[in-house]
Amino acid sequence: QVLNAFELVNALGVGLALNREGDDGSSGIVRAEELERAVRSLMEVDEEGAKVREKMKEMKELGRKAVVEGGSSYLNFATLVG
Repeated sequence: QVLNAFELVNALGVGLALNREGDDGSSGIVRAEELERAVRSLMEVDEEGAKVREKMKEMKELGRKAVVEGGSSYLNFATLVG
């Protein structure tokens, strides 16, 4: 899960990093206040959240293009079923 979270936040830019309880982050527990901060960032006018929302719009469009006729997923499925 840590690697997936890292990829979503840093590589793809479609998530927000959450701080875990404890100075070294070893507990793995995300406090309610930290979760609230992240949700508010995504839902309200916030620069960090705005970047994530914009990136999600881009990914939504790429996904839509993949499944329409002629898209990569459409063509791969057509090849699979013959």
